[in-house]
Amino acid sequence: MKKRVFLGIALLLVVGLLSSCSGVKQADLDAALADKTAAQAQVTSLQSQLAAANTAKTAAEAAVTTANAGKAAAEAALASAQAAATSAADEAEIAEAAMQVQVDEANAKLADAQAALDAANAQIELLKASSGAVVPPTLTFTATEYTDATNKFVVSYNKAWTVWAASTTDTWRLFGAAMADYNCPGLRVCKIAKTDAADVAAVMKKVYGATSSPTISKTENAMTNPYKTTADGYTLQYTASDGFRLDGKMYIFQSGDFWWTLDIYQANTLGTLAGQKPDEVFSTWRLTK
Repeated sequence: MKKRVFLGIALLLVVGLLSSCSGVKQADLDAALADKTAAQAQVTSLQSQLAAANTAKTAAEAAVTTANAGKAAAEAALASAQAAATSAADEAEIAEAAMQVQVDEANAKLADAQAALDAANAQIELLKASSGAVVPPTLTFTATEYTDATNKFVVSYNKAWTVWAASTTDTWRLFGAAMADYNCPGLRVCKIAKTDAADVAAVMKKVYGATSSPTISKTENAMTNPYKTTADGYTLQYTASDGFRLDGKMYIFQSGDFWWTLDIYQANTLGTLAGQKPDEVFSTWRLTK
């Protein structure tokens, strides 16, 4: 484009020189003037194009500058985000490590506490063994303790039950309690001479009745409670004197010339035998001196 501008300027100079020569023909002069005018127009057009090109160049340079600035800002933002992410990851790792330290310390303290508890329990058991002391069993029902000073035994029963009236005929039946006199659920304590019952089957018939037909579903030998009372446990069903089939559990042991029995019973139409906590009742039963 610059070359074209220079050519136009040269033509203008030539036309000027020609016009200053007196020997030039009018036609040639007119032609030169026409060429001058055309050259001037071309120069003007070229100058406009050059200005437009320069404007476009300036705009492009500005756009490049803006783009570079945007790129730099984006790169800075990316670097900042990466730094923040790295910092957050480091902080999370540090926090996790700190929490793990706390967990380890808590576990160590728990282990120490458990060891101390085990040692204390062992010491208690040792003291109990050396002193002969008995820790009363923990019951899940509200109980009343019955002490028979004559026959020398103690047993606890459900506080909601009523104690039976003493029998004047079946003197071997020492104690009974139930929701109502002789009704279910309830318990009995009996002391039967070996001369009246040769074995466990005979003991059950003595307690439940000759036509009770006990059916044993489970036998637990040598059950021992906290008071060192050791008895065999029999989970069973039997027919009561009124013809109803009852669920029961009887605990039997021998002492001297007698069989001792504790039985807990329930009608399945009124509830479950397990609901009467027979093993908990047995845990309270012991002979005294």
